[in-house]
Amino acid sequence: MARSAFALLVLSLPLSPGLAGAPHNGLVALETVQPPCLPEVRYATRHNFTGEILYPLPRLFLHRDAARALSRVQRDLQKRGLGLKVWDAYRPLAVQQKMWNLIRDERYVSDPAKNQGRHTRGTAVDITLVDKTGRELPMPSDFDDFSERAHRDYRGGTAEQRRNRQLLADVMQRHGFIGFPTEWWHFDLKGWEAYPPLDIPIDTLAQETPADARLGSIEHLVFVWLKRPGNIADRAALIRATKELRESTGLIESVRYGGPVPSQRPTVDDTFDLALLMRFKDRPALANFEKNPAHEKAIREVLRPLTRKVLIYDVATE
Repeated sequence: MARSAFALLVLSLPLSPGLAGAPHNGLVALETVQPPCLPEVRYATRHNFTGEILYPLPRLFLHRDAARALSRVQRDLQKRGLGLKVWDAYRPLAVQQKMWNLIRDERYVSDPAKNQGRHTRGTAVDITLVDKTGRELPMPSDFDDFSERAHRDYRGGTAEQRRNRQLLADVMQRHGFIGFPTEWWHFDLKGWEAYPPLDIPIDTLAQETPADARLGSIEHLVFVWLKRPGNIADRAALIRATKELRESTGLIESVRYGGPVPSQRPTVDDTFDLALLMRFKDRPALANFEKNPAHEKAIREVLRPLTRKVLIYDVATE
């Protein structure tokens, strides 16, 4: 079967939006960060300095460049038995303005009139350290404590709290982030000023960005032309075999399927009978699947007898 390392962009598939995982100026879900961070979205609750619910959903998003850097941080911390808890990341400009109206103190909230905010670019994160059980490590202050205890040069608190604060700062700086002087929890990706400020609502992003699409995961797209075009039984047999492969191998994270969208455009190929879309955790998972005996049996006993043409495209999500 033909293989390719890029997506078949000329096909129209309504069932697979957002394969790149970044539909709005590079924003991706926090779930793209692997190993996973622990989210605590306080702005989706009343447990924050405003006392109001600012985000309609407990979902966090950030620019994919920041997500890649945060993945490196997580891998580094994992070696120590630690990880990150994330309180905030991308923040819509409208929410930034609301926070500024309440605080009007640039030590703790960016003035939108000057730089339209830091979080609005998806390159800022508010974080702390947790152990392998998810317990927060002691820090000199709580999140959004607008006092001197939040400053990076604060000399009070315990020696353990100061060590933890420094450990967080060191690992973030090592992987491309810059700390904010008056908030030990706030870090900006280097070069954040070059990213555009955004005002996309959180619920809009949640609708258009799959929660299970991760950086580095593989979308395995199989396009099939049947020997008996349009045969419902043959189509069903291929779908059933794919679902059984997911169960038997344990390597396929998700399975979707569908048919072509009829089109008169010369750049669109709508002649295939069935598209099977499978997601794998990473390239090693796909490689293991390809040489799995159950997969080889399905090709031999189901795919080849029923199809006259098969095209396969593997897409590494960004």
